[in-house]
Amino acid sequence: MSSTTRPDFSTVLNSGERLLWSGAPNREVMLSTMGKGKKPNYTFALAAVAFAAAFGWMNREQLSGFKLDELVGSFTITPLAYGLIPVVATIALIYRWNAGQAKRYVDSLAYAITDQRVLIMYRGTEIESYTPSQLQQAKIEERAGAEGYYDIVWGGRSLPRSSDGKAQTSPLNLERTRMGFKALRDGPMVMERIQSLLERGD
Repeated sequence: MSSTTRPDFSTVLNSGERLLWSGAPNREVMLSTMGKGKKPNYTFALAAVAFAAAFGWMNREQLSGFKLDELVGSFTITPLAYGLIPVVATIALIYRWNAGQAKRYVDSLAYAITDQRVLIMYRGTEIESYTPSQLQQAKIEERAGAEGYYDIVWGGRSLPRSSDGKAQTSPLNLERTRMGFKALRDGPMVMERIQSLLERGD
């Protein structure tokens, strides 16, 4: 989504509410640093490799003579490598799907500060609203992996969990756990505006 298609906050303001600042994260910076500084979960990758190894071992006799003649000549593929092919393909598809989700998420984000509250808008329709009392813990920090860019964070969320109860630690989910404005070049100025809002109170 281009900057020209980002939402117009004037359509969601209360009567008498004034818009003081609006902006959005730097797309390239946010995508390239998403999840950095957080501990990822390698359970899926380890399980995938273990599955490939077990698949190859159990079918070693059938697979030991398998040849990819038409593609790579008379190269004989090993059982482990044969087991890895579907696993690697699946991981690649999951990575592309997650990357697409992250891009859509970042492209839909917009931020605003009014004389009454702070707003985060997603996809032009979903609004998060924070009053001064909810921003008391707001702090500015340099964004991990992006010198000169800042995050202003004032709270946290739990990671979403799969049906078996395991935390889903994709870079996008890790990003969403931190509530605030992200990947801003003018972070110090934005933080000053938030501080001014806090001084005025509810």
